[in-house]
Amino acid sequence: MKDAIEHKLQNIKENKNLRELAEEFLHEGYSRNEIEKQFNELLKKYHDLSEIKYNAILDTLDYIVGYCSEETIIKLKAGTKVILKSTNEKGVIVHGWFDSEMLAVDYYIVFFGDEFPLGKPKEKYILRYLETSISVLK
Repeated sequence: MKDAIEHKLQNIKENKNLRELAEEFLHEGYSRNEIEKQFNELLKKYHDLSEIKYNAILDTLDYIVGYCSEETIIKLKAGTKVILKSTNEKGVIVHGWFDSEMLAVDYYIVFFGDEFPLGKPKEKYILRYLETSISVLK
């Protein structure tokens, strides 16, 4: 992950490049905390080396964590397959938002039980879970 971020930083033209990379990491199954940690490490490195890169990393951290704007925080996309950590039930993200009371990303997820159906599902139910309760299925 760190090498991919460094590569983007070497060719930085706009902050969007790093934001897209952070979003890719989230969809690949890295946790928000893991991604934030990598960007924070690079933030320390570039503090005195490059103002442009330092600011690009800061902007991306805001996108990852939502310090300045809850509306722009990175979220898993609708249609992303996930697994509930506590029960191993499989589901698909329907909608996500930043919950200002919980200070975390929250999702509506349609669950199908232990396996994804091949055709029309026999059982399905939609529940609400915090992002920390789920993992992305690869």
